[in-house]
Amino acid sequence: MNDDECLADVRRFLEAQKVLVLATVSADGVPHACGMHYAARGDTLYCSSLPATRKLVNIAENRNVGYTVYHLADYSERRDTKLVQGRGVAAVVDGEDASAARELLAKKFPWAPELLLARNAVIRIDPAEVLWMDMSSSGGRRHVVAYPS
Repeated sequence: MNDDECLADVRRFLEAQKVLVLATVSADGVPHACGMHYAARGDTLYCSSLPATRKLVNIAENRNVGYTVYHLADYSERRDTKLVQGRGVAAVVDGEDASAARELLAKKFPWAPELLLARNAVIRIDPAEVLWMDMSSSGGRRHVVAYPS
């Protein structure tokens, strides 16, 4: 598998899934992980967060984040596990970037109240590296793609 094939699989997978686990770290090294709904545009991920949350404080102090998106219904399906593990740089965005992200999130999650999306902060995650793992293929596949810095 080459990087282009891997990224095509990653993008399809991210489009199909809905929740990621976002890991942030405070300036003094305290980790925090939380589940979040997300939407993807290309390789960039967007999440919406209530104001004044621990993750937003952490991102303001340390923009380096990790995230995992996986599909595993239960242990009996472990041989069909697919996941993306990534690390990247997060930022709270505003203006046109935030407006476009809110539209993307509202399209993916039509149940999300417009008011909530409008007042929430928008987090953009630009990937630095992703690991794609697909255990459904014979012997499983793992491929890492590092993005240019």
